[in-house]
This record gives sequence, C-alpha cells and structure tokens, in this order.
Amino acid sequence: MTIHVPDDSVKWQVSETTLVFDGSQDVVFHFVNGTNCFELEAVDLLGIFTGMGGEGDPVTVVPDMTDGFTCDMAAGTLTIDKDALKETLASAVSYNGGTLPDEIAVNARAVTKDGESFYFNRVPYEGSSTVTNTAWWLDISDLDLDGGTEPAPGWVQVEFAGADGASVSEEDADLISSSALGYLQENYADELAALGEGYEVSVRMDIAERGEENIPDEIKEAFSRAAGGSEIGK
Repeated sequence: MTIHVPDDSVKWQVSETTLVFDGSQDVVFHFVNGTNCFELEAVDLLGIFTGMGGEGDPVTVVPDMTDGFTCDMAAGTLTIDKDALKETLASAVSYNGGTLPDEIAVNARAVTKDGESFYFNRVPYEGSSTVTNTAWWLDISDLDLDGGTEPAPGWVQVEFAGADGASVSEEDADLISSSALGYLQENYADELAALGEGYEVSVRMDIAERGEENIPDEIKEAFSRAAGGSEIGK
C-alpha cells in the first residue's frame, strides 16, 4: 500500500477554548481548516458531553445535534444557534430529570472530502502523548433554562398529570401507549386542524421513582410478566 501525502498538506488546527453561553447569543467556535489530504469538507453532527461520571461529576444524556448549526469551512467558524442549543440542553434536563454541570463539552464531527468521519476538535491531553481531549467547552453557569421546554407559540400542549399517576382513562392510556399522535388526533382534532399540516408533536414522560414497598402489587406483576424472567431494574 502506498500513501501519497502532498508536500503542502497542512493538518487542521483547533485551540482549547471555553465560551460563556447564557442563552442570549449564538455560539461561535473557530478553527483552521487543513489543506489537501487534511481538508475538512463539513461538520455534520455535534455531541454535547457533560462529564466522565466520576464522583460528584454529573452526567446527563444530551441528544446529538444534527441541525441548528452552520459551518463555514473556509473561514473556519462553527456557529451554533442559541435557540437550538437551549432547546437541546433543556430537553436533556427534562428527559433526565436532573441538572447540567456548569461546563459542558462540544464534540464536533467532521467529514473529509473522501467521506471519512471523525471528531476533529481534539487537543493533546496534558501529560499524555496518546490521549486527546475535547477542545471546545461552554460555560453555562449563567444559563437559565426555565421554560426552555415549553412548546413554541401555536403548538398544542396536552398535559396528563395528577396527584398520583396519570389522570387519563384506561382506554386513553392504551391509545397513548400505542400512539400519542393518535390520541391527539382523536381528542384534539379541531386544535390540530387549525394548525394545518406543519405541526409537531412532542411527547415527554416524567417518571417518579418509588420504593418497592410503595408500588402496587398489580404493577409489580405486570412488569414481571413483561420482563419474561429478566432481572428488573429501577
């Protein structure tokens, strides 16, 4: 196998950077693109990373971002839309029922002209010749996500909540479990019709943990049947 690397090939460059994000402005990271065999063509995915999970280091699962950002490869700028980023972070807090640490990492996946994909914004890890670390970080200590998961104006919001469990009928519960959209179409047809064809349905389940002694026997039996002999977790 012969690998040909033109003499004027220059690898891409990134610097370790921490930007303050309070939700009031877009986030802009800078880099220098490579040339020839090191040239990057696009950034197609952002992964938000919240920690290693050590003692006292909270880890919250954050959805990857496949849109809500733009990249100018020639100028070497990655711009993340503030509203898209807030929505992603708010959904992470909502889905996980937890909080985010004051600093989070942004992992940017690049695609080369030959179609190779990898996270390119890496810098050498201090004290190691083989380990690298994410270069781009966000300080979100001043970010207020209250209300960040509320639907955009014009959306239909339906909440099912009660003092002790969901306040819906058994028939509705069956329909919701098979199709939340089907439930909305059956019970909120007028509201959906008023939105036209461009509406979006967002479903969230908030589950409160209970001690085993507080779980009704019929729920335990239902989960035992569904588990099929597997060990049941929380």
